[in-house]
Amino acid sequence: MIDIEELMELMNVRDTGELKEAYRGWMEEALEGSRLERRPEWTESIAVGSESFLRSIKERLGIRARGEK
Repeated sequence: MIDIEELMELMNVRDTGELKEAYRGWMEEALEGSRLERRPEWTESIAVGSESFLRSIKERLGIRARGEK
């Protein structure tokens, strides 16, 4: 899960359409440049976002939420 609102604010993006277009560009760039390495902070995380967002996800997951980084 990703805190989309926080991501949009950090990326200075106004709406989800603009975010989708930016994401599409990042993916195309990564594929063209062969930057396909695994990034643990994304692939091993249940959620990515602000501390309050992570707390709310952890509360909703209850016992299934493990660890904290």
